[in-house]
Amino acid sequence: NNQQHQLSSLNIDDRESLPSEHSDDYDTTNNTNFGSNSPLHMNNDHPAAEQSTQQQPPPPIKQTNLPLLSACYMAALTTGATTYAFSFYSNALKSSLHLSQNQLDTLSSAIFCAGILSWMPGMVVDSFGARFAIVVGGIGNSFHLTCYWMIVTERWKISNMNVLMFLLSVLGVLIFVGCALVTGSVFKVIVESCGKGTKGKAVGCAKGYVGVGSG
Repeated sequence: NNQQHQLSSLNIDDRESLPSEHSDDYDTTNNTNFGSNSPLHMNNDHPAAEQSTQQQPPPPIKQTNLPLLSACYMAALTTGATTYAFSFYSNALKSSLHLSQNQLDTLSSAIFCAGILSWMPGMVVDSFGARFAIVVGGIGNSFHLTCYWMIVTERWKISNMNVLMFLLSVLGVLIFVGCALVTGSVFKVIVESCGKGTKGKAVGCAKGYVGVGSG
């Protein structure tokens, strides 16, 4: 009986020395071994989590294509009046130079027939770049429009009507080609600087500025 009592006492002591499911030691072990899978131990301060939650600030305007597009639209604005607005000043041109209706129609036809030469400014843009083409077109138009203005206002008097018609027709063609250099450069810059899905909208806005310039 004494031996059985000692064995039973030993078993009770051994059972008491084992960690129970509700003891602090058992919880600590579980927390140490399985804490990484527990929601209570998720590390929300991880750099990847911070980068995903934080929005990237927008880049400065100088690093976008907005300044370039603004310059292109302003350049396109200068080409409409000299290309499409002949009817706006045709009556003043007729009365100032004492032209007949046939002579006036000849000048108008010369300007619009210059559209056949539009491929030449395109080749210049592709060969020498948009910057060179837009500078040449702008400077050339400034000179040609000045000559046109001097002839129309009779600051440069030309008595021979045939010479007068020839000069005005040539100047009209050169002005059209200069405008084509500018618009060709504008459209090339827009297509190259705009991303996918925005090229058509940007080109449409540039064409709209050309139309506004003619008004």
